[in-house]
Amino acid sequence: MRALSLVVLPTTFFIVLMSRPDSGAPLDTLGRLLLALALASVGWIGWRLLAPGRAWTLRDVVLREPVRARQLVRIAFSTMCIVLALLDLLGYFVTVEVLAAHLLESLAVLLGIATLHGLAVRWLVLGERRLALKRMQEKIESADAGSERSEGESMPDLPGAEEITVANVSAQTRRLLRALTIFGSVSLLLWIWSDITPALSLLGNIAVWDSSQLLEGKEVALHVSLRDILEALVALLLTWVATRNLPGLLEVGMLRRLNVDAPTRYALTSVTRYLILFTGTIFGLSMLGLRWSNLQWLAAGFSVGLGFGMQEIFANFISGLIVLFERPFRIGDVITIGSIEGTVARIRTRATTIVDWDNREVVVPNKSFITDRLVNWTLSDTTTRLVIKVGIAYRNDPAQAQKLLLAIAAAHPQVLKDPAPNCWMTGFGDSTQDFELRVYVGEIGQRNPVRTELQMRIVEVFRENDVELAFPQMDLWLRNTVQVQTTAAAEEPPPAEHKA
Repeated sequence: MRALSLVVLPTTFFIVLMSRPDSGAPLDTLGRLLLALALASVGWIGWRLLAPGRAWTLRDVVLREPVRARQLVRIAFSTMCIVLALLDLLGYFVTVEVLAAHLLESLAVLLGIATLHGLAVRWLVLGERRLALKRMQEKIESADAGSERSEGESMPDLPGAEEITVANVSAQTRRLLRALTIFGSVSLLLWIWSDITPALSLLGNIAVWDSSQLLEGKEVALHVSLRDILEALVALLLTWVATRNLPGLLEVGMLRRLNVDAPTRYALTSVTRYLILFTGTIFGLSMLGLRWSNLQWLAAGFSVGLGFGMQEIFANFISGLIVLFERPFRIGDVITIGSIEGTVARIRTRATTIVDWDNREVVVPNKSFITDRLVNWTLSDTTTRLVIKVGIAYRNDPAQAQKLLLAIAAAHPQVLKDPAPNCWMTGFGDSTQDFELRVYVGEIGQRNPVRTELQMRIVEVFRENDVELAFPQMDLWLRNTVQVQTTAAAEEPPPAEHKA
């Protein structure tokens, strides 16, 4: 600041004062010396500020300082200032003055972008910390809720679940911020230096192909230049970057403030991603001269192709959108579709991945969830009912058996008290008095463990109370087949030849 205020500012003031049309100041001598002194001072200040441990210092000790980038900027900036000072002393005063003004404008733009980038990074860091704290609180609450009941059957881990981690959120937001920073810096620098770089404006004069557009019934010729192609490529590249890294920014910026679950966040992110992809693609193609008037016949042919050859793919895509909006199931739900039963791991626009109980990933087309019968075990309530069928012998008292079954169900810690368990005598079998014990459990993973424990306890209690679990019985009557055959032969008349 001392060197800037004592050397650069006074020399710049006198140069501006001497450049007035009616000043009559000796620009060829004194003006060139002052400009050379100002440029040399700015180069020296830049060399000092970009030294190790000075202006370019990162507060985060985890990240490494970009040493090569700092050294490159330090050498390039100082060298450019010295070269401009030498050109000024050689007599190129006006050229050096314009280049120096653009250089200082570029420096101001880079400092402004660096400030905004730092503020954005700070905002993202705070958002990621709040997101991590929220995730930790949710995990603690779920652990406390799970500790109140004993663990049931463990479900298979979901590979690639849609709940993105804090590390992925951080990586995605930083990639998106880096892309926006580079795009903004390059665009502003090109705008600043556009008046002295005529080659950039000449790109708009290089026609690559011609196109046409209907405006008010008249066909207007359009020329697609090399500049249009470059701008379209940049637009498509930004669309691709935004589509890939959008979930992290939405998670930090908006979704963490809303009290929504993970499936809802995934649905919102997916729909927003499709909108950005569609809008960016249409915008990029329009810059290439591809208007609707050019694409309508292609769209018509594509629609016919969808109707015949790609109808299944199109049906699965529409079904995927219906699933995302209607939400008949969510990530982590236990569902049954046809002969497949398992946990939903991923929901895509074409198909949904289900992890079955053998830890196999089954990919089911989305059309099946719309047209076939779907059983969701955990959509609005995870409570499910178990039915255990028991048959006792006819010599036992049915009232005693019913009382014992209800006592066994009430004593189990994972059987819910509300709804309460009940036991009914359903009928008389060939060898049994039939009962059904109906109980409720709170989680889908508790079904098989509770069923096994109840059945083993029933066998034990019935054996202690001399209640017989009946088994199929059959009375078999045996007849003397030899005697029957002899009697039948005696009553039969002799053959004809014996009579002769």
